[in-house]
Amino acid sequence: MRLGVLSVIAAFSVGVWVLALIGVASVASALASPGVAGTEPPAPLLSPAADGEAIASTHVPGLPAFPDSPLTAYNKSLVEGLMVTEVEYVAARPVAEVGEFYGSVFEQEGWTVTGESAVDGERTYSVELADRRASITLDPAGGSTEVRLELIEPVTVRGLTTDR
Repeated sequence: MRLGVLSVIAAFSVGVWVLALIGVASVASALASPGVAGTEPPAPLLSPAADGEAIASTHVPGLPAFPDSPLTAYNKSLVEGLMVTEVEYVAARPVAEVGEFYGSVFEQEGWTVTGESAVDGERTYSVELADRRASITLDPAGGSTEVRLELIEPVTVRGLTTDR
């Protein structure tokens, strides 16, 4: 009888252990799968430059880069359950023109401007669209504009969204 009880406990323990491994493997597989939003940065889109060279730009849905602007930095990370995308590029146009471009983008894409500031020629816009928040900073650099865009949004994994 004692051997039977020990066998049942051992079998139960092995079963729990196997189910735990399957669960961990499923979660790891789901996070590694290319169909999961937010696990991999999008491949850079290439557009031909006037001189024939390719200029890389990364498309952030609803917040496109100013046309023909080379990408200088890209980072996508998970911070406290939210996906944070940071993009930097240089637009070969003055801050005023790039600001007008983003004003049109905000209107066309349905973003609500929640804040706007201008200090020493630098402009910053804070915008929201549903559960997405973004900050776009335009910094003058000679006749060009350095653009820094930060997008914060919930992480979506196969139809499930983080509650933040």
